[in-house]
Amino acid sequence: MNTNKFTKPRKFTDEQFLKLRGALTMLTAKQQLVIYLRFWENRSVMEISNRIGLSWHSTDIYIEGAISHLRYRMLEPILSQDSFSFDMAA
Repeated sequence: MNTNKFTKPRKFTDEQFLKLRGALTMLTAKQQLVIYLRFWENRSVMEISNRIGLSWHSTDIYIEGAISHLRYRMLEPILSQDSFSFDMAA
C-alpha cells in the first residue's frame, strides 16, 4: 500500500505525522491496509475482516499487532537514547 494515501489528521503536528508515516513504512502492506481502513476510513473490524478474508477475531488481533508495531516504531528513538534508563532501585 502506498503511504501517500495517509493524510495528516488535524490533531497531529507536521513532525508527529512525519514520524507516523515513517513508522507506517515499516509495516507490511496488509498491516498498512488495516490501519488505513480502521483509522482513516473509520471502518469497523467486521468490515475490514470481510475485506481481507479473516475472521472478526483474527482481524482484531491483526489490527492490534499493527498498532503495537506503530507504537514501538514511534517510541523507538526515545527508548534507544543513552540517557534513557530505568532506576530499578527506586
